[in-house]
Amino acid sequence: DLLPLATQTMSAPEGTTKKKLDYYKVLGVPRGAGQEQIKTAYKKLALQCHPDKSNGDPELAQKFQNVSNAYTVLMDPTKRKQYDMMGDAAVDLEALDVEQMTFGTTLVAALFSKLGAPIPTAIPQRTLDDATDSSARQNAQSIVWGQPMACNIAKNGAQFYKGEVTQDVADKGVRVFAHSPSGSKFKVLWFDQSGSLISTDESSNCVHGRGGSQCCTHLCAFKAMHVDTTPAQGFRVPDEDECPAVFRTLETLAASRHSPLRTGNLLIAIQGDNFFRDVKVVVTFTLLNPEFSEQVIKQEEALSVKRDELCALEREYWDARQKFEKVAAKVAAATESVEDELLEREAVYAKMASDEVLLGGVAEAQQKVKDQRVRAKAKAEAKAERRR
Repeated sequence: DLLPLATQTMSAPEGTTKKKLDYYKVLGVPRGAGQEQIKTAYKKLALQCHPDKSNGDPELAQKFQNVSNAYTVLMDPTKRKQYDMMGDAAVDLEALDVEQMTFGTTLVAALFSKLGAPIPTAIPQRTLDDATDSSARQNAQSIVWGQPMACNIAKNGAQFYKGEVTQDVADKGVRVFAHSPSGSKFKVLWFDQSGSLISTDESSNCVHGRGGSQCCTHLCAFKAMHVDTTPAQGFRVPDEDECPAVFRTLETLAASRHSPLRTGNLLIAIQGDNFFRDVKVVVTFTLLNPEFSEQVIKQEEALSVKRDELCALEREYWDARQKFEKVAAKVAAATESVEDELLEREAVYAKMASDEVLLGGVAEAQQKVKDQRVRAKAKAEAKAERRR
């Protein structure tokens, strides 16, 4: 079993300091690595140091734990953002109870969220209690298909919506579109028939046609797919580790957990997620036009094929890049060697002609080249240190 042991913890011996790890180095992948590359590296390393093969070796056991932790963090887009911005401090970061946060803690959390590394916030217990309380659910706003419904949600509050999915509605499908023109943060909570939480969707910045923030979910009559096309905000890997953005575009393409739509009761809630102010959201439940279903299915099938092609192309890209870097290193070494040989040749000719002026000039040139190389090496080492 190669699943990461994310729930296990290994404490450092008493009196020792926990060593900081670079999760990218642990897996041997660049900072721009995609999920497929991370997954491949994890499987390879996990096989090498799996507990079944460690024979009680504590070093191998620790290595396996480090590999599992690295995989768990880097495969989760949100955790990876937080890790890249905050390092080890983000690894054990748990969802915060906003109602229990002090003003200072709230201010720090809001700042990180603004920088593109949102601090996870917990869903208030009272919201979960209201969802399971049948009397509280009666106060939910009834869904009117196709009609925008505006709501003003108090900080950390929630607005529930309920409706019946008839066979006619299920055959058409529904788009649930929540939009905040002011760019407020909010969550869309999905509940089952008994009021138990099924899943949570986060709002994100609008990217096409509208301003503010939104959360758009399609509950289709067929087995639809979902892809997160929202670009990462405030996060950028180091230049030397960047790769073409297209490799990240279809990573999240997967079967939608909301499709196919079934008949029954629909219960959702809009949960305010701002740190300091109320949330204003307009929610629209739109019935879909089934005439376009076949076209969507074909497009998503084509995207699935393209996703697999991109995975193979990305492996080819990194292989070619590694080969290039090896050749580039050889070229750099050859360049230095040729420069040295040419200057040495000039020095010998100067000695043959007893030309002290030329000899002095060559010596200055040799020292200048040496100083340039020392500065370049120091700059590269400083850059590597900042990345760590």
